[in-house]
Amino acid sequence: MRYYAHLNNHSFIPEEMLSNEYLDLAPNDSDKSYEELREQEKLNFERISSDEYYEGQITKNLIIPFFSYLSSDVHEKLKDVVFGILVTREINAFATKAPNDGAIIVLNNRLMKAFHYYAQAIHTTNKEFVADNSLIDIKFKDIAEKIVAYFYNEEMEFPFLTTHLKKEGVVVATLLCTAMEFFVILHEYAHIYLGHLDIDPSTLTYEMKQQRELEADILAFKWIYQVRDACNSGIYLKHVLNMSPLSVEAFFVLGLVEIARMARGEITLEGSHPLILDRLSNIMKKCEDNLSEYDKRSIESTFNTLLYYTKNLLEKNELNWD
Repeated sequence: MRYYAHLNNHSFIPEEMLSNEYLDLAPNDSDKSYEELREQEKLNFERISSDEYYEGQITKNLIIPFFSYLSSDVHEKLKDVVFGILVTREINAFATKAPNDGAIIVLNNRLMKAFHYYAQAIHTTNKEFVADNSLIDIKFKDIAEKIVAYFYNEEMEFPFLTTHLKKEGVVVATLLCTAMEFFVILHEYAHIYLGHLDIDPSTLTYEMKQQRELEADILAFKWIYQVRDACNSGIYLKHVLNMSPLSVEAFFVLGLVEIARMARGEITLEGSHPLILDRLSNIMKKCEDNLSEYDKRSIESTFNTLLYYTKNLLEKNELNWD
């Protein structure tokens, strides 16, 4: 199988599964009460299709303060970009030209719901974060298989899991989900800043399309590292940026989307986006000077986990993906 052979080209072949390590990232009680966080996350999860969530939590608390730390030309070029969530055919995010010659970022609602489910579910696998009275028993493989199934079945919905988590679990799950979403949004901002919307896509070769995606990944991460080092205000922004090493887990969810779409024949090795494992390898290579040891471990862990489950799902389902 060409796809399976492609996986074997990568150097991070795991001898054993690597587990993510969590920093002491939970905010103080004074930042926001546990019940408020739980209610906010429940609202986010249930009303993820609402632009109110993105106008409030993302735009006001993250985007505006984040870009204030970048150069004036970045701020000037991106200040009028608007974004929101829609039910779109493609399970991804994209930036497009607006009628007024501005730009719009569109986020797929099912992808955002998958981020929320993943962030909640991953913390139910760690007893440190599970509520004492919870009987939930979720294994990591269950999470991976459920997300793949979710992208097969348009009628399927995820359960809400934060009621099974302690305060610390809700806090870190909420921050992880936000960090994942934030990276995806910054990736689209990077496309706009780099002038990718100014070129007629019909004139682009396969190699050019692939290169644009890799460039947007790198710029998004460089922005994150730049602001993370400089940020000295905005409690919510600081906590999300502290979680930024784990924002690469967005690639794990996107990788599961990739698996589901390949199985359905919707994308091939010659698609417009590089394969997720190639994107992670490129980040490790191009951002090496910006990465701390913890950053590197987080990226390698996400890479290895995705590689493991991709091969596992390939073999389990005996899929022949060309």
